[in-house]
Amino acid sequence: MNIDLTCESENHVRLRDQLHSFVFENKKHADDLRCHHYECSLGKWLYAEGLEKFKKIPEIHILEKMHSDLHHRIIELLDTDKVHLKEKASVLLKEIETLSAGMTATITGIQNKLRIHQFSSLHDPPLPEFNHSEQLNKAVLEMNWDLMKEHDTLFDFFMQAPGLFCVLKGPRHEFQLLNPSYKQVIGNRELKGKEIRKAMPELEGQGVFELLDKVYEKQRAFTGKEVPVVFEKDDGTLEKLYVNFIYKPIINRRNETTGILVFGYDVSEQVNLRKRSEENETRLKIAIDAAEMGSFEWNMNSGEFIYSERLLKIFGYPKGFEISHKMFADRIHPDDRNIRVRAIEKAMRSGMLLYEARIIKPNNSTRWVKFCGRILFDKKRNPRKMYGTTLDVTDQKTLNERLEKNVVLRTKELTLKNELLSKQKELSDRVINTSIDNIAVLDTKLRFLILNDNALKAYRKKPDKIIGQQIHKVFPQVLQTSMYKDLRKALKGEVIHNFNYRSPILKGYFEVTILPLRDNKNKVFSVLMIAHDNTSIVEASERLISANKKLEDKNAVLEKNNRELEAFRYIANHDLQEPLRKIQIFTGLIAKNLQNPPRVKDYLENITHASRSMSDLIRAVLDFSKLSSSEDGFSTVNLDDVLTATLDKLQPVIKAKKALIRSPKLLPVFGIEEQLKQLFFCLVSNGLKFSDKKPVVSITSKVIVQNDPASADGGNKYIELVFKDNGIGFEQKYSEQVFKMFRRLQTSKLFPGAGIGLAMVKKIAENHRGQVFVKSEPGKGTSFYVYLPL
Repeated sequence: MNIDLTCESENHVRLRDQLHSFVFENKKHADDLRCHHYECSLGKWLYAEGLEKFKKIPEIHILEKMHSDLHHRIIELLDTDKVHLKEKASVLLKEIETLSAGMTATITGIQNKLRIHQFSSLHDPPLPEFNHSEQLNKAVLEMNWDLMKEHDTLFDFFMQAPGLFCVLKGPRHEFQLLNPSYKQVIGNRELKGKEIRKAMPELEGQGVFELLDKVYEKQRAFTGKEVPVVFEKDDGTLEKLYVNFIYKPIINRRNETTGILVFGYDVSEQVNLRKRSEENETRLKIAIDAAEMGSFEWNMNSGEFIYSERLLKIFGYPKGFEISHKMFADRIHPDDRNIRVRAIEKAMRSGMLLYEARIIKPNNSTRWVKFCGRILFDKKRNPRKMYGTTLDVTDQKTLNERLEKNVVLRTKELTLKNELLSKQKELSDRVINTSIDNIAVLDTKLRFLILNDNALKAYRKKPDKIIGQQIHKVFPQVLQTSMYKDLRKALKGEVIHNFNYRSPILKGYFEVTILPLRDNKNKVFSVLMIAHDNTSIVEASERLISANKKLEDKNAVLEKNNRELEAFRYIANHDLQEPLRKIQIFTGLIAKNLQNPPRVKDYLENITHASRSMSDLIRAVLDFSKLSSSEDGFSTVNLDDVLTATLDKLQPVIKAKKALIRSPKLLPVFGIEEQLKQLFFCLVSNGLKFSDKKPVVSITSKVIVQNDPASADGGNKYIELVFKDNGIGFEQKYSEQVFKMFRRLQTSKLFPGAGIGLAMVKKIAENHRGQVFVKSEPGKGTSFYVYLPL
């Protein structure tokens, strides 16, 4: 099989670059980079014919070894856990880079030998045996390979070293190599190939750059111990570290400086701990001096006794005087030595010494001293050393004795006052608890402080469930009431009086008074709430209001009935009188013209017409009088069925006038079916009657919402029924008159009728708690709008 070794070399170089992008730039998924050494085209060529055909070329075997190691490193890199990928990637990529470079050089050597062989022979004879120099070349290549392995081992050591390691190249100190520990300290930034002055500008002014220049120029190493260095972290903040480091110049065989080896350790933690320890020791010394304490150290085995000057002063000795532990102990007052003995015995068990005793100073004055100490033990629990402090507490003791005497006297006074207060409280509790009102006291955070028995009984709560609790925690519903707002106002100093408060908690009506309680500085510290139960009074008032409302409704009905009776009286005096007069007149004429049959017949027809008019009028009045607003007949009514029944009754008129009735599906309503049938009959027949052309009547329905802020959902819903015709119409100024009984806009000769139909429509709408309106224009038809509650 033919193979282009140059192309294969370039492919493996590109493979190395793709791995670098995968690790550090996430530019490509890595699955297509996974390949074993025997699967790629170079490996297939090597194992198919390369190793056999060119086995006498030493480089071919080195190439096979490098190629195998390269692919193993790639698979190891791809199998590395993502969490630790970048930590291990630098090491593996460096090895891959070295192997890739070695492969390129080896392939070049193989190609050169193949060209020499091809040039020396026009045919393809077997490869000749190689001479001694070629064997030597093979040995050199193998030695280079071993050196390469040693280089990788050394590289691994530096990469995994716990200390900080980097190599700076040239006089500009460019980063050539740095291990993960170094990068962990300075943060995640790209340094390789960059000058240290540009890569780490925060080091300017810290002497680092000048020191590197000196090491490079003078070829002398520099060692620094606990040197403070400020680094910039990833988030832009500056962090101060303490570092032990060595700057070692790298010198070649020509005695030229090529770079600087930097090796160090981060000792910030040790330095900071030591500094904190020194600071704590200084603070402790300052605290002891400020407290005028004496200190001592007693070696309990050797008897060595070390003490401070303050201790000498406390025991009455002059500055510089030397005392032993025995002299120190002998100054304890004889009556208090047992206290010391017991305290030491206890300290031998617990390790802590604490007691107070009197001492006798050299001038025979007596002082009280407080001793505090700690015993250190060895591994066998034998006491080794005691560290302690002494403090003169004579003034405190004297003050305490005075205070104790004062406390005894004050306690007697307070006992007497408490007894008096207890009696007063008992009396006030009786007064409060015998009250029929609900009484409560709340603090500035509206927590219950006091509740009388009547309030606890009303709230049905035990004292431990309500006292100390905030009112809105016990009764959450109070947040939505005016009571909560009134309590907040009272805390600001306002006196509240609400005569008619509806309580959602006690389900009743109360007269509530809220008083702010003030301290000596006129500051409100709590509120007093008194609630008097007014439920029976309010309910009686509501019943009276309801009765008055019912009486008003009945009066309104009576007034309405009176108006209707007045209309009936008008009918009896006018509309019914007219046909009666006609009947009487034509009856008298018949009696006078009995001999003239044609004229009698004409008179009889007039009498019949008058009788029919009077009958229609009486029937209409009866129908109107039967309309009732009682709720007993209310039910869900299908208006489509009502319209069908109406059209059946009017079918003769519809056919005669060739009328067109339009109506989409109508919405159901809650009402009285018979009255709704009368309403539909009156309005549809009205549209058929008052028409001077082919009648067209349309009936539609929809739901509308009338805005009402008092309504829970923001408005009241109605069914809107619209009856529209193309009749003769009338002027809009008569829109109220048409609904009055027996008020006719047209003459009875052109459009006969009783004049009561629209009055019935209005009464039916009112019986359903609805309304009816009309819009009309002469010659353009009329529209009746009926609104019935949904």
